[in-house]
Amino acid sequence: MGCQCSKIPANIRIIQVGESEVGIIDLDKIIREIYFQRLQDEAHLKEELFGRVREKNWIPEDRKKDYTEALFREYLAYAGSRQPARRQAEKKAASGASKLRRLLSSLWRS
Repeated sequence: MGCQCSKIPANIRIIQVGESEVGIIDLDKIIREIYFQRLQDEAHLKEELFGRVREKNWIPEDRKKDYTEALFREYLAYAGSRQPARRQAEKKAASGASKLRRLLSSLWRS
């Protein structure tokens, strides 16, 4: 069996932090979980991202600001990619609710 050195495990994502590329363990999972918490306050969201990532990844104290900004950038990219699907789901739900209202309205008139 050959060397597996160049293979990055699926739970590690490489992101740009300042001038460096770093691997973050479970970043996708952490971002998804935080996204579905629907946190509104940017400072709290950044704090939550950093804290959760730091639980599984060593982060030098002097790079906290760089990591926080990089993690927030990744979060915004994820949230932005979810918006079209979310709008489509909301539109579909609204359409379904509209059809249900029309159906109920026609039944009540009968």
